[in-house]
Amino acid sequence: MNQVPHITVQGRAVVTATPDQVTLSFSILESTPAYGPTLQGLANRVHHLRADLQIAGLEVSDLRTGHFSIQPAYDYHEGKQTFRGYEARQNLSIQLPADKDLLSKVLGLLSRSESQAEFQLQFGLADPSSQQEEALRKAVVQARKDAAILAAAGGVSLGELMNITYGEEPVHPGGGLQVRMSAMKEDAPLDVDPAEVSVEARVTATWAIRSN
Repeated sequence: MNQVPHITVQGRAVVTATPDQVTLSFSILESTPAYGPTLQGLANRVHHLRADLQIAGLEVSDLRTGHFSIQPAYDYHEGKQTFRGYEARQNLSIQLPADKDLLSKVLGLLSRSESQAEFQLQFGLADPSSQQEEALRKAVVQARKDAAILAAAGGVSLGELMNITYGEEPVHPGGGLQVRMSAMKEDAPLDVDPAEVSVEARVTATWAIRSN
């Protein structure tokens, strides 16, 4: 390929779409002076979270644990370390449709939940494959357009396509608005209007060039 005159360009395209899925991620922390009560307290909070989600109509079997830990906790004062007790943390997540009424119901329950969970909302696409395919097509078109401009400026024309590559890393099917908040004691309306999700694709293409 090195002996054939050629031109290599990169094409990039971004396709946007309205999110149709929400991932709710929870973090629950319990801290007490003793090991056993710390674990039991954490288990109780998780139980309340599951109960609240079930009341909202969600399948609690879809609630997954991504992280669990319990470790000693210390206070530090004037260079001295004092044992304070234990801290247990459990991170969980569940996916649900991006339905505004359902989300409002879930958030209302969480605002009064005895779990006192911190949570984060991540909007995305349940299946970004169609947007990814569209982005790839547009990226190739853009690459050819740029290559043709460069070739014409150089007094040559494009020949056959010699090589085209793309990587999975530049494609970003996630995105949209993220909201992070702690569970509140008082009811408060939360109107969440998520931004569109962006799916990006990048390709690198090489064309042979020929004299006009």
